Amino acid sequence: MMATARFLAAAGILALLATTPPAEAATPTLLPDLRQAPVGCPGGWRGDPKDCKAWDVCMVADANAPNAPCVTSGDIRAVRLRFTSSEENIGDGPLLFYAHRDSTLFPTMSVRQAFQSGEHGPIPDSYRTAQKSSGTTAYYEPAPAHLHWHLLNFEHFQLRTPSGSAVVSDRKNGFCLGDRYDVPDKTSLEHRVHEDEQPEAKLHQFLIYNMCGHQQPDATDVTEGISVGSGDDYRYDVDFQWLDLTSVASGVYDVVNTVNPDRTLIEAGWYPPEANNPEKRLRYYARQFPLVEVDATYYALPAEQTARAWAERTPAGFTFNIKAFSLFTQHPTPVKAFPADLREAAGSAGKARVYLKDVDPAVAEAAWDRFLAALGPLRDAGKLGAILLQFPPWFPIGRVRREYILACAQRAAPDRVCVEFRNHTWMTEDNQAETLGFLAEHRLPYVCVDMPQGYPSSIPPVLAATSDLAVIRMHGHSDKWTSKEISEKFGYKYSDQELDEWAGRIRGLSADADLTHVLFNNCYRDWAHVNAQQLTARLTTGLGVRPAAPAPGA
Repeated sequence: MMATARFLAAAGILALLATTPPAEAATPTLLPDLRQAPVGCPGGWRGDPKDCKAWDVCMVADANAPNAPCVTSGDIRAVRLRFTSSEENIGDGPLLFYAHRDSTLFPTMSVRQAFQSGEHGPIPDSYRTAQKSSGTTAYYEPAPAHLHWHLLNFEHFQLRTPSGSAVVSDRKNGFCLGDRYDVPDKTSLEHRVHEDEQPEAKLHQFLIYNMCGHQQPDATDVTEGISVGSGDDYRYDVDFQWLDLTSVASGVYDVVNTVNPDRTLIEAGWYPPEANNPEKRLRYYARQFPLVEVDATYYALPAEQTARAWAERTPAGFTFNIKAFSLFTQHPTPVKAFPADLREAAGSAGKARVYLKDVDPAVAEAAWDRFLAALGPLRDAGKLGAILLQFPPWFPIGRVRREYILACAQRAAPDRVCVEFRNHTWMTEDNQAETLGFLAEHRLPYVCVDMPQGYPSSIPPVLAATSDLAVIRMHGHSDKWTSKEISEKFGYKYSDQELDEWAGRIRGLSADADLTHVLFNNCYRDWAHVNAQQLTARLTTGLGVRPAAPAPGA
């Protein structure tokens, strides 16, 4: 989904949009949420500091040994602060990683993160099917107390001064993750694992005994993870589970352990802890922004009951923009994305993925009927905005394509559509006037874009209002625009300077339209949400505009 903040301005209503995580998609992705206990607490923090005694100061004679015995006299070569660390998953879905290497000639494995799709829904079972490439790796730790594969950069330890300056950083930041204990507040977690035959329960049983390829240095695949309601702790007496105090002066210090320090692992974060399920997240979201764009409808036809829930969970005046089903915009569409009763007809060409030209027109008509019918609850509630028609890079300018755009607009009527291009021929210097004139003639909103330049799909950042609705989509400027990984393709955070410049340009565009939507599609971490809120602040400062208030009791 995507998001916005709405304003009443001199030119009309201005709406800002930020992409949200897929938590409110028709089939929501369940994200993990990590927390760490204070050091020295085996089995996590249980409310009593007296339970956190799993630490000591250990003097050793062999400074090079990963786990030398502690001594009290003699030739002391190093002083170590040893402590137990604990990490827990209190989110909606499992924390799950698959590590893989093609050959034992490679010393490390690449890592992908997997997510559960929907409550009790499927969980990827391999590196190949895991959804996201991770920025970390796995390596085999040969120290005697380990002898298994570690996920690198999962957690960092530091000794800091009271002012926050780092004095010592850890040697060990790799971990073998599994379900070693139940968190103290497990029963309060909505998506905690129950002992049944659901996919998350089966994964939990595996993770209880997971040893991450113990004594298997030649392994090519390893699984690591922590289930919802479970935690993993590393004892203070295992190899490298310490900070070196040898050169540290006497004084008062803090031991700080930070899980997911580089934010390379996807977990919940923008929403407050109490927004711990899809309904609560949407309600919270709708108090921050008055518009959301649903992109789950691109991947599968929406369900009417889902649209009804969206309408019921948002305040009066809230708006849903809907991305058109991939078949309608001539993108490849998996046959399995069709409703069950249409799959046989949709797959008659014998392909797993089909284009519009591959399916019988009656199948396409049936898909349109169901797509529009499912949006009925939003339409009836006055909350249906525009249907986004985002056409692919292989959709160049031409008479046939213009006629198809009009056909889509007529098929969707009386619902309105907006049009985004990904083929540069529509907006070359020679064709810009023709394209914008065509859209204006038919009162179809042109979707202005900010995106990386220099690619066949690049559209210049031309701002133009071709109807009473103006739309801008902010895709960022990632240097990995051609990547198939969403986190890489859209992993870009707008700077203050860029937002300052865009605020001025947006004000100018909004003067030519009654309603302007600005959508942030830099959907990595919480960057879209943060950038939308930052832009909102710029557009509401000193301009005599005010945020539109959500409905009472929302």
